[in-house]
Amino acid sequence: FDLFRNRVTWTKEESVSLADIDPADTDLKPPHITWKRKVRAREGDLAFSSDFAIGTYKIRGETPWILKTLVLQAWEDTQMSLPAYGPVAFESTLSQTYWPFHHNFVETIVIEPGLEPGVDPALMEYLESNNIRGWIISQDSANVNPSLTSEIKVWTLDDRLAAP
Repeated sequence: FDLFRNRVTWTKEESVSLADIDPADTDLKPPHITWKRKVRAREGDLAFSSDFAIGTYKIRGETPWILKTLVLQAWEDTQMSLPAYGPVAFESTLSQTYWPFHHNFVETIVIEPGLEPGVDPALMEYLESNNIRGWIISQDSANVNPSLTSEIKVWTLDDRLAAP
């Protein structure tokens, strides 16, 4: 997502390295750092709210990276109220993505309903008829840009970003 140019571009190739970590080393009890977060946004009749936890894990007693940008630890409650459709809850980690920007100063959540297991077919029809693949919700959590408190962008089926 290029939020500054309002466009979506696809990466055709990417790589990542994974490491096997013993679950006994990742228990989320102290001294792990966890913060409860809230993102709220409204554009006309479209409303969004999400409660989640961010923080850092300790692996074998140490943080595995410099503690500056915290990662998602758990989704707690994500809801949208859609005009002419009604309320929708998202519970899956597949349909919602947390995207922190520069030490979590701006927090962005990407919602893609088509990836929610058991999604209501009526919701998918509503989205298709309105040219919606999903939404991108950004919140300036550190007041870096005083004019941006929260913003909702529509991710269209033809991979554009538009106003709701």
